[in-house]
Amino acid sequence: MTCGSEAYDVVIAGAGVVGCAAARELSRYGVRTAVAEKEPDVSMATSCRNSGVLHSGINYKPGTNRASLSVRGNAMMDDLCAELKVPIRRIGKLTIALDEHDLSGLHNQREQGLANGVPGMEIMNRETMRRVQPGVDGILGLWTPTSAIISPYGLTIALAENAHANGVDFFLSCRIEKVAMT
Repeated sequence: MTCGSEAYDVVIAGAGVVGCAAARELSRYGVRTAVAEKEPDVSMATSCRNSGVLHSGINYKPGTNRASLSVRGNAMMDDLCAELKVPIRRIGKLTIALDEHDLSGLHNQREQGLANGVPGMEIMNRETMRRVQPGVDGILGLWTPTSAIISPYGLTIALAENAHANGVDFFLSCRIEKVAMT
């Protein structure tokens, strides 16, 4: 792509969390990179509207890319957040079986988590659950301590700022209408 007098090796369409993370990674290898974003700033679409939950990997079918990447990405997030000075809170997640009908689903999540390599999982009885989360009700719980929360907006901005500091050019309010290979 040429924007003005600049030529780029890679142009990324979209300055959401994925686009900014890709731009940051490419910038670390000296790849001349540009990011084109139709909105007036980064993270103004889907990336700033997600729940901000960093999943542990218990919900994904074993053997899939989604499962392995979820567990691996979760494990890498503390270092990334520390490097970018983005707060992350490892608050864990307690999945509750309210009655006997929920038990099979809870055990299935545990089995998937074990198959996916999710660390630190623990089955909890009612008393133990209430120590973790006072007032919770249910007959059994699955604790996944690696689940966390993070600001998706804050993470995206930090990734974009770091990429830009490393030489990535951002073109905001820039809609891509045509792509041509040269």
